[in-house]
Amino acid sequence: MQLLTQRVYVDLAAHERANKFVLEGGGKPRAKIYCHIYTTQKQGPRIQSIRETWGHRCDGFHVASTITDRSIDSVNIPHEGREEYQNMWQKVRAMWVYVYVNYYDSYDWFHIGGDDMYVLVENLRLYLESEEIVSASNGGEQPLLLGQIFYQNFYSSATYVTGGGGYTLNKAALKMLVASFPNCAPHDVTSVEDVLVTQCLKKEGIEP
Repeated sequence: MQLLTQRVYVDLAAHERANKFVLEGGGKPRAKIYCHIYTTQKQGPRIQSIRETWGHRCDGFHVASTITDRSIDSVNIPHEGREEYQNMWQKVRAMWVYVYVNYYDSYDWFHIGGDDMYVLVENLRLYLESEEIVSASNGGEQPLLLGQIFYQNFYSSATYVTGGGGYTLNKAALKMLVASFPNCAPHDVTSVEDVLVTQCLKKEGIEP
């Protein structure tokens, strides 16, 4: 594995230029990003840290926890099976359905990850607004699954987006993913939700 050696920074200058360009009527509205993370009640301190740092920089945000607590934006989203790491697939399936039903119409992109990640939201927004991604999405019609690609069992043909740093779907991919759930590992009990999300979309012809 190659170690990160380059300095990571938030491109605030480009972010502010993009904001100014929109305010002056020179372009389309900025990409609206909905962020949701999975956690449990005992990780309250982590959630508070996320809310105070990067969480509020998303256009929408909630935490899928084991309790509903508006003070930390947490929602108890019921799912099949036990609340445990080995059943993460069922938890994430329920999260995606919840987001689709409640927030699909209000946002352009949907980012998911665990309570141990940190997202540079400004950089993510600039990337989603880049010519590369705008072109790839074909005006939002083409489903996109974005994230760091891993190789399952070291086979280049068995790629998936890792959930470690989170991954992002556009509206078309979210709609396709939720539609696939009834026929894509609907009752599996496993922790590799990122692998299964990728597989469900691959069955629909969408590669990461």
